[in-house]
Amino acid sequence: VRRRLERPSVEPMHHSHDHHEPYFGWEVDPPISILHLVESGTLDTRLSAILWLALERRLPIVSAAMPRLVGKTTLLVALRDLAPPWLDIVYTRGEEEDLCFLQDTDPARTSIWVNELSDHLPWYLWGQPARELFAALERGYGLAATLHADTPKQLFAYLARPPLRIPLEQLARLGLIINLGFFQE
Repeated sequence: VRRRLERPSVEPMHHSHDHHEPYFGWEVDPPISILHLVESGTLDTRLSAILWLALERRLPIVSAAMPRLVGKTTLLVALRDLAPPWLDIVYTRGEEEDLCFLQDTDPARTSIWVNELSDHLPWYLWGQPARELFAALERGYGLAATLHADTPKQLFAYLARPPLRIPLEQLARLGLIINLGFFQE
C-alpha cells in the first residue's frame, strides 16, 4: 500500500539542501522489506540476492514498468534497507535539481536515488539534470531509479531519443533493469 504525500513546494536548489533525506514519493506505509516481497511472491530469494549484490557493488539499477502502482518505487524502498553501511545514498530533488552533491561525494561510495526519470511531475528528474546524472555514472556513481517502460528496449529508446538524447555509451552503464508487471495465475 502506498501513501501519497501532498505535493511539495518545489524551490530552487541550494547547496544547503540535505540530499541524504528521502524526497517526495519515497515513503511507503507500511514499510515494505525484501522479505515481504519474497513472502508475497513478488521476488524469489535468488533474485533478491542478485539485487542485494548489485546494490552493494553500486551497479546502476532501474526498476521499470509501464503501468502505475506496480511496485517500482516499493521495490527500491525495500532494497534501500539492504544498502551496506558505508554506502552514501543521495536523493535527487526533481526539476530544480542542480546535482551540487556531485562536488562533495565520492563516486566509489555513493549511489544516487531518483524516484522517477520523467517529465510528468515536478519532483521527477528530467532534462539537463538527467543528462548530467547519466554522465556521472561514467565517474563510478551508483544509481537506483524508476521509469515507465514495459521492456528494456522501450527504456533505452525513451532515454536515447529527444529531448534527453542520453548517449548509448552511458546507457550501457546500466547494470540491471528490473521489469515489473501484473500477472494473473
